[in-house]
Amino acid sequence: MKKILFALPVLALALFLSFCAKEQNRPVAAAASPAETGAAERGGGGESEACDVTITATGTVEVCGLSTNGQACTDCYSVNRPGREVGTNFFYSLVPTYPDVPFSIRNTGNATVQVTVSTPAFGCAVWVLAPGACEQFGLATTCLLFSTRPGFPCK
Repeated sequence: MKKILFALPVLALALFLSFCAKEQNRPVAAAASPAETGAAERGGGGESEACDVTITATGTVEVCGLSTNGQACTDCYSVNRPGREVGTNFFYSLVPTYPDVPFSIRNTGNATVQVTVSTPAFGCAVWVLAPGACEQFGLATTCLLFSTRPGFPCK
């Protein structure tokens, strides 16, 4: 009788473990290509397309991190980056790298300025920068724009 009482839990455990170890006989689906899943647009492979970034300001600003001119600049977080330009109107066409392309816009004048930033995927938004203020941005591989604080929608 002791042998039967001991054998039943062992048999139940063996049955349970053997059931869990069985593989299901299901057909294996073909792997989806990056283009089908959108992974290429998220930096998962393939070539990204160029993203157009337009920046306009009502006064003089410094854009740091988007130009390929090689001039050194410091962004809002005191990180040295190449690509300094000073002015009021800027246009860049670049292929964003994964996970994003960081850049900043700093008001270099003595008056408050309105800065408008637009991309095809993001649309456009306006940021108000006080004298000396700096706004940090990132441009994602999908051409979406993000910043440290939200901007106002363009009218």
